Amino acid sequence: MNKIFFLVLLFLTACTTYQPEPTNLTSTAEINNVNGYSTYQQNCAACHGNDGTGALAGVPDLTKIAGFKGNSAEHTELSLHFEHVKNGLKRPGDPMAMPAKGGNPNLTDQDIREVLKYMHEKFSNK
Repeated sequence: MNKIFFLVLLFLTACTTYQPEPTNLTSTAEINNVNGYSTYQQNCAACHGNDGTGALAGVPDLTKIAGFKGNSAEHTELSLHFEHVKNGLKRPGDPMAMPAKGGNPNLTDQDIREVLKYMHEKFSNK
């Protein structure tokens, strides 16, 4: 019985996806940044790439979009991006559409705020 339990546990452990996240968290802001990082990796990076420059043809380079540049926590553009992430976006002439919530209907408004904060911090220095 112990062998079966051990094999099941080993199998389940092998099936999980390891994603290293930043460590040494000391504040709520840093914890939210980790949540934003995790959300980005799970829902955005496949199309937008780890660096935000776009991993697929037709995906916009986030490092060149207003709202991810500058030094303000309250960009009007970030509010607009919130709506784009939440509701999806298809611009005329673009070959691809971004699905609502990056295709993950389980994302909450807080998840979206955290991923946008992460993206603003990560891509504003490009």
